[in-house]
Amino acid sequence: MTDRKQPIIEISDLSFEFNGKALISIEKLIVYEPKITVILGPNGAGKSLLLKLIQGIQKPSAGQIKLRGIPIEENQERLTMVLQAPILLRLSVYYNIAMCMNRSNFFLSSSEKEAIHRLIKKVGLEDKLNVPAKLLSGGEKQKLSLARALISNPSILLVDEPTSTIDPTTTLLIENMIREQSELGTKIIFVTHDINQAFRLANDAVMIYKGKIVEHGSVESFFQKPSSSFTKRYLSGSLLC
Repeated sequence: MTDRKQPIIEISDLSFEFNGKALISIEKLIVYEPKITVILGPNGAGKSLLLKLIQGIQKPSAGQIKLRGIPIEENQERLTMVLQAPILLRLSVYYNIAMCMNRSNFFLSSSEKEAIHRLIKKVGLEDKLNVPAKLLSGGEKQKLSLARALISNPSILLVDEPTSTIDPTTTLLIENMIREQSELGTKIIFVTHDINQAFRLANDAVMIYKGKIVEHGSVESFFQKPSSSFTKRYLSGSLLC
């Protein structure tokens, strides 16, 4: 049973402005453990920006974000993020992952090296072990990006539309890995504009529009009995995404 007294992410009075325009304006959003929270919304709604604010890549204009009750600027959570356009090192597949352990390969134990090889095999890149990341395909880069995020066994994983430009087979692999990581205890915040993908993955779902939260609920209530008229129209396909 979810402990409603211990939110993993708590956002209050959060705003982000650029050139005098409010891009994010969230009065309150509380996400409880465990499992997968999916953030849905049309293009330009503020989904990716919200993840960057939670990660700390962007600083809010006002308001507060807490992780397990501690403000993000003071928090020591193992929090990683997978971007829609992966940022990789100019190194091989192996070293891209090894460097995420904050050490050079010379100081990795045998068990750590084995963990890297297992993860590379799991994402289907074993035949690309020594290939520079820049030579990988788009789908391969996304799999490597996910592997880099998972090698540290994060307590929170933020995922920003990782499958929007890749093939169905790679999409299925990534979705399965996200589910498996969730079962290991990692809290997943997953951004997508794909309604079907959201339904497949979500335990609870958030709808964001023009930087504001218009709905948040369990996957059952969100998809079967949405309370927001915007959510109803979005899920029915009557809105362009």
